[in-house]
Amino acid sequence: MLSGKYKTIRLSRDKDLPLVIVFSRSKQVEDIVDNLLRKKKVNDDTLIYGKFPKVLTIFLNLFLRIILKVNKAGERTIFPLAAIVFSKDFLRKINNLNTPLDIIFKHLDPDKIHFIDISKDVKITIIDIIMYIFYLLKTSEYRPLKFAAVGTSGILVNEGILWFLVSFNLLPVYLASPIAIESSIVNNFLLNDFWTFKKYRSGHFIMRLLKYHLAVAAGGIVNYAVLITLTFLGIYFLLANLIGIFLGFIVNYLLSELVVWR
Repeated sequence: MLSGKYKTIRLSRDKDLPLVIVFSRSKQVEDIVDNLLRKKKVNDDTLIYGKFPKVLTIFLNLFLRIILKVNKAGERTIFPLAAIVFSKDFLRKINNLNTPLDIIFKHLDPDKIHFIDISKDVKITIIDIIMYIFYLLKTSEYRPLKFAAVGTSGILVNEGILWFLVSFNLLPVYLASPIAIESSIVNNFLLNDFWTFKKYRSGHFIMRLLKYHLAVAAGGIVNYAVLITLTFLGIYFLLANLIGIFLGFIVNYLLSELVVWR
């Protein structure tokens, strides 16, 4: 059962030859993989890759390890990840090609993976870079974008409750802010648990909620500290809070990926 998540090609009518997941729209890449396969230079469970400039590679490595959560297979520089060649047995392991890339990597034995560098044969363009980032987002099921969307709703909850409590003189800023932050944390957890990281839930709901609170505590502290500091310096409290939310958001996402929904 194949889906549209990946572009897959069978480079021969021989059904015994492996399928190939291609992460490039370049016909040149397909031709190179085709040639390698026909000459039997490619084994099952092979990563065929090129290279990006070093600065961009550092960023993509972080993306691959933190967001896509790859195993040791990702410790090699495999950018852009042009293709994965795998056997029918491997396809049965992952059930279908709708499987997220991070789960696919979990089924690859890092001690048995073969690497082929095609950097000398492929000219990397800005379009290749954009497409590769698109594939990374797509194969991570757009988790960063979903998390950002959830974060946006959390901002509305945070700002709305803070505005209500302060503007109607119900509480001073330093007491209203913790309530606003906690409300946004619960809002974000529920949306992330049932949407963003739905496939990565494990354990009891209450335990995940507690772990999430621990994970985002650092982000909440950053949010609160920035708000109080900037307000003390004379910056309008809602603007100060937005800056605090942004910095806290970065911390929250990294900890969510690494701690809560691993």
